[in-house]
Amino acid sequence: MEKAKKKGPVIGGFGRDGWGIIIYCAAMFWFYVGMVNDGSNITAPAFAAKTGIEYSVILSMGTIAGIVGFLFFILFGQINIKLGAKKTSAICMFLAGIFYIGV
Repeated sequence: MEKAKKKGPVIGGFGRDGWGIIIYCAAMFWFYVGMVNDGSNITAPAFAAKTGIEYSVILSMGTIAGIVGFLFFILFGQINIKLGAKKTSAICMFLAGIFYIGV
């Protein structure tokens, strides 16, 4: 702790590494939201036209999917607390690869 004080004041006490992680996560969230919003503007109308389902129903499905995603966010947060960040990250990366190959 003394070494951090000798280097100079740090905003919020997170340190250099902590702020790096915060900025990285904020950037990933920013790009993720951009991809999801841009993708839904393209895929939702195309999916509605191809399947014959009304566009408003497709948007409602997106709302339900967002709620399910939020519940998974809470679930993986609890898993992260129990297993640790490295193991949770490895599990998520493995699952993402499997689902990507499956799709």
